[in-house]
Amino acid sequence: MKNRSVTSFHLPLEYGENVIEVLVQSPDCIYAYWELSREYKDMATRHFKTAWSHLSLSLRLYQVTCMPFDGRNECRYTEYTIESHCSSFYFSQTKAGKAYVVDLGVTNQGKFLSLLRSKTIMTPLDRVNLPQGDIGDIHTEKVLIQAQKNIVNLPSSGGQ
Repeated sequence: MKNRSVTSFHLPLEYGENVIEVLVQSPDCIYAYWELSREYKDMATRHFKTAWSHLSLSLRLYQVTCMPFDGRNECRYTEYTIESHCSSFYFSQTKAGKAYVVDLGVTNQGKFLSLLRSKTIMTPLDRVNLPQGDIGDIHTEKVLIQAQKNIVNLPSSGGQ
């Protein structure tokens, strides 16, 4: 039998890609992570005619429920200024059952330039959504109430 030596492997800190991904953590929290290439940073510095260090990295969280959003139409958003070395962020004030889009961009003298846009994501409801107007609703609601009672009374699996 041959002895195999194990060599260490290091993941790169960056891959030189332009990507932003958003994940739902809970009905009231969204997690975003991104990578911004040197090419995109250079493009932003050329656009504003200033050094990257003079630009503010910003995230815009758009609430786009019931609205097709293309970035040009008016939409409610919250803007967050973040440190330029950051590559992820938690949005902890989202609402249940709403659709969101995140833009990563830079701001200079009040002007925002979007560099990356996430896909649209939907936060889950924070309650059971029962259909209305059907006699089966009463039965369904009773089953759910009983299931909740059963969950509370489950024994712990602490190896006793």
